Amino acid sequence: MLTSAFSDALITIARRLHAARINWAVIGSTSLVLLGMDAQPNDIDIIMLRKDLNRIPALFSDVFCTGVIELKTTTKEKAWHVKLSLAGAPIEFVGEDETGLYARHLALNEIAFGYVDAVRIPCLTLEANAQAYDATNRTLKAERIRDFIRTKE
Repeated sequence: MLTSAFSDALITIARRLHAARINWAVIGSTSLVLLGMDAQPNDIDIIMLRKDLNRIPALFSDVFCTGVIELKTTTKEKAWHVKLSLAGAPIEFVGEDETGLYARHLALNEIAFGYVDAVRIPCLTLEANAQAYDATNRTLKAERIRDFIRTKE
């Protein structure tokens, strides 16, 4: 279940990114909750292409956010991020090239939708999240997702 701070932040993010016509998706634990799993997210992680990540500081100029910073990753893929807080919820926007660990799923439209109130929130599919967890050696999380998928079939 999402806290009210996370729900409020997701609604704000969705409205701003949709208005800016940015292709994006929630990833990680928050996306798992939005897609029906039981999880306790610590933050909201958003994936997008790097070119769109460069627009985030201007789109969220009303709150303090970091500039675009290169991430140290556990794979050979490069990634950058911008961090900020909305409604008390920590947010990390991650930008990758189209072949990146998460962005390749975005480019392939491997998207499922969750809802916060009546606002549609794009998320990477459960299987796409599981593949990303496998690629970053978080196999227990990947197995948990696949077990959940099997129970829904």
